[in-house]
Amino acid sequence: MDKEAAVKDLVAAHVAIKDERMETAIWINQKDGAIWLVELLPTFADDPDANEPTTFSASKHGFDLRLVAANEDSLKQAIKKDPDLAKAIVAGAVLHGEPKGKEVQAFAKMSLEQRTGLA
Repeated sequence: MDKEAAVKDLVAAHVAIKDERMETAIWINQKDGAIWLVELLPTFADDPDANEPTTFSASKHGFDLRLVAANEDSLKQAIKKDPDLAKAIVAGAVLHGEPKGKEVQAFAKMSLEQRTGLA
């Protein structure tokens, strides 16, 4: 399975989890050897370290997974704290929940602009 198909399969599997409603999934750092996903999950508890990905060893798809999963407040704090994460989100591809994904990307862009004094 190629990487793009593997990413789409992972996102579909995560969307299918009944206990966790995922509002958006953004594929970031697409050129990295691992799969990087940012998932917005409103039922997740607050996490001050949400910018730190959880790493999973090679899945059935053959790629390691770096997952940044957080509720909206924690994700916004992570974006403010980590400009590299913000840049990756802005450049990422929204694979699920496009309206919310575009909103997260806009927030990341605004955060970067404020950081550089462009706002």
